[in-house]
Amino acid sequence: MMFNNVQDLVSYLRRSHNQSKLSKRLQMFTKTCWNLAYSMIYSFISVYPELSGVVKDPEQKQKLAAIDYDVLLEFSNYFKYFVEVTKVLSADKHPTIHLVLPLKQWLINLSKPNAHDSAAIASLKKYMHHEIASYWELEDVHFMVIILHPNFKYLHVCPAVKGKCYNLLNDEIERRRAKSRSSYASSSLSYPTTTSRQTTEENDADIIESSKDILVIPATNTCVERLFSASGAAATESRTRLSAHKLDKLMFLKKNHLVLKFITNSTSPETNTTASGSYDELTINERSNYLSDHQKNNTIEEQTDEANNDDVYFF
Repeated sequence: MMFNNVQDLVSYLRRSHNQSKLSKRLQMFTKTCWNLAYSMIYSFISVYPELSGVVKDPEQKQKLAAIDYDVLLEFSNYFKYFVEVTKVLSADKHPTIHLVLPLKQWLINLSKPNAHDSAAIASLKKYMHHEIASYWELEDVHFMVIILHPNFKYLHVCPAVKGKCYNLLNDEIERRRAKSRSSYASSSLSYPTTTSRQTTEENDADIIESSKDILVIPATNTCVERLFSASGAAATESRTRLSAHKLDKLMFLKKNHLVLKFITNSTSPETNTTASGSYDELTINERSNYLSDHQKNNTIEEQTDEANNDDVYFF
């Protein structure tokens, strides 16, 4: 009910041209865009103190009076968790597919009502608890990868699916072995006999190969959409003769310009080599810190306020 009131008020303010009287732009809610529920509520909270002097329609005034500001903050804080999960799974600088199952379970756990929740947020959590479990479907690869990643191989975040995860991984390893045996059978070579030690080494090799193939799968198609948008911006009407080969090079430069810029600066004679070595000599943490510091200048400034400034811990 309260969410509908907020949606109606935002629609009224945008439709009646009262948006210009507010200090910040209100965000409309549509079901086709992800996380717009949070964006709408956050924008509404940002201008909430100004609304009493802007809303003139008697019916809309009643809806504004029916909105509990504290409950609205609860809604915002709850929806922000989904925004954080989206950001984590949409990253393209490190593996993300192993986080799908833990983050789904994390959201399910957060959606359990507690004694401090208001009636409205408790009702929302009850609904979301059921919807997340049923609507967010997982594939076999999500269960296998959770074991392959060293941080989650003991399945402390979701022990209920431990048996399923190990069974699926064993099936995948057996499938790879069967494929290897069939290649031997189709050739003139006989399949070599192995000792127990060699069998253990083969098991490790199969697990390593499975990890290489599975961990590189992105959790979302966000990185693909970003690249698609960038390629569309590059191939404009004035550049219709741009070949696919040149377009690939442009996309590579656009995606890796920070790393390439660092390599260029580090090899320049004017660069202080004692202060920073080549990019290959940096540790993984130093590379991540460098890229994250420079990437902040190219990202949109995040909207934060006192109500939503709490640190988020996923596990």
